Amino acid sequence: MMPEAELALFRAFPRLRAALPRHRFLTGPTPVRPLSMCGFGAGSLFVKHDECCCSLYGGNKPRKLEFLIGEALRRGSRRLVTSGALGTHHGLATCVLGRAAGLETTLVLVHQPVSEEVQHSLHLRAAFGARQVYASSVAEAVLQSARVLAASTLVGERPYLVWTGGSSARGDVGFVAAAFELAEQVRDGQMPEPSEIWVP
Repeated sequence: MMPEAELALFRAFPRLRAALPRHRFLTGPTPVRPLSMCGFGAGSLFVKHDECCCSLYGGNKPRKLEFLIGEALRRGSRRLVTSGALGTHHGLATCVLGRAAGLETTLVLVHQPVSEEVQHSLHLRAAFGARQVYASSVAEAVLQSARVLAASTLVGERPYLVWTGGSSARGDVGFVAAAFELAEQVRDGQMPEPSEIWVP
C-alpha cells in the first residue's frame, strides 16, 4: 500500500471514509499544467496529468481500482475476476495492482486482432501471474466468468467480480474523487476555473 494520500472527496465528506474502503495506490493529487497548442492563447488550456497518479500503473485506472480492491479486501476476497478484450489495459492494471495488494487475478478475454501491443499486454499479464481464460464471444465470456466465479468460490477464495473496465458505481467513485481533487486545485490557484472539461 502507498503512503497516506488523503482524498479531497473524504475531506469534503468525512463519513465516506468508513463507507468506501480504499486500498491506496495514488501517491497524491496529480499535477495540473498549462498546455501550449497552436491556435490557443497562453494559459487557456490545462492538462491534469493522471499518468503521474501511481508508481505502479499510470493513467486513470488506479483511481477506480483503489475502491474496487479496497472493497474486495474488506470482503476477504483472495481473487479478482474481470473481463475485456484480448489486449485489455484494464485487465493489466487489475492484475498489477491486485498483485500489489496480495490478490490473484483471473481475466476472461474476448478475441480481438492480435497486434504487437496486444501480444505485449498478454505477456505482461502472464508475468504478473494472471490466469487468462479465453472466450470466443461476449456471451461466452459471461458464461466463462460465471464458471470462474463458481470454481473460485468452491475453493474458498471469495472471488470479487470487477466489471469490465472497472465501470461500476463503486469504481466510478474514483472519478468523483478526481473532480473534488481538481476543484481543490482550482481553489488553491493552480489553474483558473475551467469553462469546459474534456475527459478522454
